[in-house]
Parts: sequence; structure tokens; C-alpha cells
Amino acid sequence: MRARLATLGATLSKTARFTTRPRLAAVLAGALLGFGQSPYDFPLAMLLAGPVLAHLAIAAATPRRAALIGWCAGFGYFALVLSWIVEPFLVDIARHGWMAPFALVGLAGGLALFWAGAFGLAQRLAPAGAARVVMLAVLWAGAEALRGHVLTGFPWALPAYALLETPWLPLAADLGPYALTLLVLTAILLPALGRGGVAASLALTLAALALAHRPVAAPAPAPGLTVRLVQPNAAQHLKRDPAHMPIFWQRMMAATAAPGAPDVVIWPEVAVSFLYASAPEAEAAMAKAAAGAPVIYGTRRWPETGGWRNTLAVTGSRDFYDKVHLVPFGEYMPFAEVFAELGIFGLAAEERGGYVPGTVRAPLSVRGLPAFLPLICYEAVFQGGVRAARGEAAWIVHLPN
Repeated sequence: MRARLATLGATLSKTARFTTRPRLAAVLAGALLGFGQSPYDFPLAMLLAGPVLAHLAIAAATPRRAALIGWCAGFGYFALVLSWIVEPFLVDIARHGWMAPFALVGLAGGLALFWAGAFGLAQRLAPAGAARVVMLAVLWAGAEALRGHVLTGFPWALPAYALLETPWLPLAADLGPYALTLLVLTAILLPALGRGGVAASLALTLAALALAHRPVAAPAPAPGLTVRLVQPNAAQHLKRDPAHMPIFWQRMMAATAAPGAPDVVIWPEVAVSFLYASAPEAEAAMAKAAAGAPVIYGTRRWPETGGWRNTLAVTGSRDFYDKVHLVPFGEYMPFAEVFAELGIFGLAAEERGGYVPGTVRAPLSVRGLPAFLPLICYEAVFQGGVRAARGEAAWIVHLPN
């Protein structure tokens, strides 16, 4: 099967008669690569896309042409896997709808520059053939690691995420997403080298599967904890509507007070309309609905120093956590003053600069509960944030929107 895919990829690249055809093939192969990601979850598509991109990279005569192939592949990939990015702009179409296509095209084109650099540098550093394919896999994986860190990072849709619904997923715990991305890219590019490449890819794939399912010592059992997760089923465009806020509040209160005896109740990000520590009566009502159990919930905070914070709070406690890793263009605007002159502000901004990031990420200890690592929405995609409290926190509380 893989040999046939490699042959098809070679045919596609060798029959490109005009300069535009390799670019089109790269865009289509990049989009095909994206079908390994959620919600498609079809990683086999990557086995077709990988050899095509490898052949196109080998055929590129100059670093510039190779970089263009990489950019086209990246544009096709990110345009597909990040198509959801337009949805926040459609919540308030009158104000933000016009930005939706620019956001998708701009984001896809910008992220594709990382791939362009990897393809171009591989052509410069390695001769055509096996050396270039291996070099491309290494540099491509490196480019993905850079993407996860440059300008605060955007590690969405890493190639490794295609393994989420496969038997290879346990490798994520051993290798992490970036090393696993290197393994995935190597496996899908090698078949372009013919039978030897197919054999090497198959051997690598089987070895990885064996490693993923090797016997390991079972972890110590965690203490029993009954957790109740509550959400108000609020449409995004109605979440801040004053007429609907009381409805959503009553829904969360009713769910919190449902029969049972949870040890803790967890509400979503910015679940309440009141500011942190500004409504003790409301907090008391939440605690009463939870039959005395602590309620972990999302709110906002305005400290004496000024600036909005996206905050996790706990009823009956003055402990809180301010979100450290904010969403660029959503919760804060890079170069805010420049964009403000153009009348462009962050989607979630309460004022020109948007939210202010927190400065400390540390476990919280709440009465009767094991210490937990607090994360809010976007922060959960950054492995460094999750590892920050390794050995200090027994569990993770992640508040999504």
C-alpha cells in the first residue's frame, strides 16, 4: 500500500510541466495532511500526502523553490485545520465579521512561513535524495517546535496530534508532542524513497508501536474524589447578554444543587458576571447550592494596579489564579497602540490593551482537596504549563470557555 502511495507521489511531482503545478500539488497535499487532525481523525491520509511532499521537496532545484513548496503545503494545511478560527469573528458579525477571512488567510499564511523555512533550508543543506528527506523531517519538526514558542507560541494542530485516536498515543507521555512530531514526519516522508524507504518507515512504525505498549509499572492509586462539572449550555453570542445572564446563572445553580454529594464543583471560564471578591452573597449562594463543597469557577479581576485579569477563583477561599498565557488578538493585542489607531481591538478586550497576564503559575491548595494545577482554556495546549507543577499537584483543573 505504501509503495503504491510513493509511486503516486512520484508521478505527481515528475509530471508537473508548469511552475504552478508543483505549488498546487503542495497546497492539495498540505490540505490532505490536515485530514489527520480532529475533527476528521483520518491519519491514513498523511501516508499519501507525505510522499507527495517529499518528492516535491526533492525535485525543487533551488532553496527558494523548495521554500515556496513548503509555504504552499503549510498554507493548505493550516487553512483546513484552523478553519474554525473564523467562528469567534461571527459571534458579533456586525463588529468583527469582516475580519474572519483575513484572520484565516493571514494566520494560515503566517504559520506556513515556518514550513517554508524548513523546506528551503533542507534544500540548501542536503543533496537530493535520502539525505534531503531525512534533513527535511528534522528541520520540519524543528519548525513546528519553533511555532510552539515564537510570539508566545501557537502549537495548534501539530502533526503528532493525528495520533490521538490511534494505538500510538501512549508515546506522547514518553516523547512529548515535538519529538513525536519528528517521528510522524519521518514515517510519512520515508516511503518516497522507494522500497527501502517503505521498509524503514514500516520498521520505525512497528518499533514505535512496541514502545507505546511496553509494560510499565502501574501508578499509585489516587484518592477518591467526586467532581461535578457544570456548564450553562450558553450560546457564545448570548454569554454576555444581560438578558440571558440570569438564565445561565440559574442553570448552573440548578446543576450545582442536583442530587448527590460532590467533593468539588467546577464551573467554566468567566462563568459569572460579577468580579472576583465583589459579590460575597453570590459566592455564599453557590457554596450553599453545592452543599458546602467548594466551587471552582471562572471570573474576572480588576486589582488595585489596574488591568483586567482572566481569573480562576474558589468559593470560601481567597486563593485565585490569573491566566498567565493569554490568547493573542483574542485576549490581548500585540502592538495594541498601533492597532488601536486603526480601530482594531482584541475580540475579548475590555479596553484597548485587552487583558493583563498573570505572573505566577503554581498549584492551589483548597480545603479538603488535593493540590491542583489551575489552567484556563488556551493554556492547556502548552506542555510547559502542564509540567510546571509536576510533583507538586495531584490533578489539573482546566476551565474552558
